[in-house]
Amino acid sequence: MNVFIKTSAGILLSCFLIWYFWLDIALLGLSLFNANLKFDLNELEKNFINHYPAMIKDAQISSEIPLFINKNLYNQNAATFLNPMIQWQGDVAFDNPLNGSSSLALSEKINELLKSNSDFTKLKIIWSEHNLDFSWFKKNLVFDHWNLSENAPYDLSELRFQVLTAPSPFYTDLINWTKLYLLYSYEMKQLPTNSKDIDHLASLIFSQQNFVGTAVALKLLELKQIFYKELPDQHKKQVTGILVTDQQVQAVKRLVKVVSGLSSILVPNTLFNKIIKLEVTKCIFLEEALAINVDFKPLFELSYPEAIQRLEELRKRTINFCPNSYAKVAWTSKKYQERLQEINFFDTNENDFEFNSSNKSRPNRFYGKNLSFNDLAQKPKLAKAITDLITNVGLSDPFGVYTLD
Repeated sequence: MNVFIKTSAGILLSCFLIWYFWLDIALLGLSLFNANLKFDLNELEKNFINHYPAMIKDAQISSEIPLFINKNLYNQNAATFLNPMIQWQGDVAFDNPLNGSSSLALSEKINELLKSNSDFTKLKIIWSEHNLDFSWFKKNLVFDHWNLSENAPYDLSELRFQVLTAPSPFYTDLINWTKLYLLYSYEMKQLPTNSKDIDHLASLIFSQQNFVGTAVALKLLELKQIFYKELPDQHKKQVTGILVTDQQVQAVKRLVKVVSGLSSILVPNTLFNKIIKLEVTKCIFLEEALAINVDFKPLFELSYPEAIQRLEELRKRTINFCPNSYAKVAWTSKKYQERLQEINFFDTNENDFEFNSSNKSRPNRFYGKNLSFNDLAQKPKLAKAITDLITNVGLSDPFGVYTLD
């Protein structure tokens, strides 16, 4: 979301310069602003070369966790089961039947109890005081992936949400349920059969193949690791399934953060080609690249068509390997892209993205002016200058995770 805010600010600044000053002055200002862009890219490539061996090592360590091995085939989608049960956050319509019907929403009492102690392993819970049904952990076992875009709380045929504001699961509930399940299973002497259920939930979440899903999946495995360490030695053998090491946890965190940070449209081809060779994070990289760039695709196609094309080629090559998502649907949707092209940068109406014919080409109520991607298509130099501004504002060096030690 930080990238979205920064890029939006870049667009507003660009529009201000373009509209209120002469075009030549606007272009000069943008050129000066982007004077260090080439240097930044050179530094990025240099740092990538220096740290790529560490990335390969982290990829190897990450692949040692069974959860982080990509599967080519999925058959049973958990969306039909989990989507109606979880809470959703984001722009979910209040009249949507899935909104507010979550059976996994924990009570305020149990949430306060979980917050009362930062070390959940020390919590003492009187189970009879809470109406907690853990049977859904077992019901999950019949599913092998969780594709949110199926049976989602939004209509993919309408595509009325921009990608970065589309609804997403409230994963905090699943994290808290995992803590409770570990405690309950231990007290009820069910750890040997139940502890593997946490691995399976984590694998379902990881199958979404994005930055957030990977972080949540890893968090569940971390909770299991923490719980295991706190058990008396004579009870540790009760914990079955995946037990991650600190080294593995840190390797996954570093790798996913770096790969996600390299999703800028400006990443040089040499870097791009090496990134997609890391099989453990290939789908994550593609998802993050599409999600970050899809809402500017009409502009980027004018200025960096080859960069858009390489993403499209990667999407096609992995169509049977990487899961579908809202970002992928929006990337290929003619309706979505046409709506983007019509958006007026000066329009402050928060519902501007709604597919409503009455909004089409509506002048801004404050300025009475229009500036859209369609307008920029008539001014290639201007489109290129704005593209460089947007991408430069969002460009960062993600390799800090390898230089902190």
